[in-house]
Amino acid sequence: MRLCEITNRNQTETPSAHGITGMWMGVASMVLGSVLIVLAAWRYHTVNRNIELDTVKPDRSLVAMVTVVVVLMAAAMILFVFVTINHL
Repeated sequence: MRLCEITNRNQTETPSAHGITGMWMGVASMVLGSVLIVLAAWRYHTVNRNIELDTVKPDRSLVAMVTVVVVLMAAAMILFVFVTINHL
């Protein structure tokens, strides 16, 4: 739902199911972005410390987890767009 649609909407109208779903997908995207930033900072700190200790090793499980979460989020957004376009 666009900001102009929200501000122009009549007070008696209720948002559509697609508008609510889109809003939650936007919130989920912001939460995911925030979590990824925290993970990146944590990983940077860990790798930097391990470089100083000369004990660097890859963290394949973290890479796999982030990849799966981002792909699932992208798939949900693509599905949402196709469902929304068909109902316009």
